Amino acid sequence: MAGHCFGLRLIGLLIVAMAFLEGAIATDYVVGDDMVFNWTGNHTAAQVRHQADFDNCNQNAADISLIAESGVRYL
Repeated sequence: MAGHCFGLRLIGLLIVAMAFLEGAIATDYVVGDDMVFNWTGNHTAAQVRHQADFDNCNQNAADISLIAESGVRYL
């Protein structure tokens, strides 16, 4: 019986973990959404205009701007 209870607890834990991860990995944002970067000083976030610059990690093409309208963003 103890093994049965452990199995049910494990399944419950997995369901909660999966629900949490689904919300944590959202990739579509719209105007008004909040996005938080937990910055440790060891990484950067930059917006570039083109998919190729994003794919090649071209930080020299980065913009500095306030995002005030909808559209695709490469960060």
